[in-house]
Amino acid sequence: MVANSDFSAFIEQQTAPPAAGQEVDWEQEREEWLQYLGQFYALVEEFMGEYVNQNKVRLRRGSKTLNEEFIGAYSVDTMTLDIGPNSVIFDPVGTNLIGAKGRVDMRGAKGTVKCSGAGRRYSHWLAVSHRRGCRSGTGTGAH
Repeated sequence: MVANSDFSAFIEQQTAPPAAGQEVDWEQEREEWLQYLGQFYALVEEFMGEYVNQNKVRLRRGSKTLNEEFIGAYSVDTMTLDIGPNSVIFDPVGTNLIGAKGRVDMRGAKGTVKCSGAGRRYSHWLAVSHRRGCRSGTGTGAH
């Protein structure tokens, strides 16, 4: 069988050792992501604080395990915002993404908004897409 030269070049590129100075500290990447995710949740809590104090909304924390290439398995917090009978679930996707520092999907009865951390050290978040008709339930608890 004749090898495809493009595929062979791809295999060589993927299996070559990284050039000096290009190694990624994946543990540091994970820790920065977890720290920033905590800061993101703190902003949500601060923004919703008045409504929480008035018992108009409820914030709940949960956890889940992510398993990312190069990083491995680790635990991450989730958050659920309950507003009356409706819920919005803040569901972290991970940090090892192309073109973003991390992503949190916000899922509710009306759809899903994918938010990506952008900028140096996750300085801001961008809503990158919205999908209507999400099939997730509401008011069922944190994941």
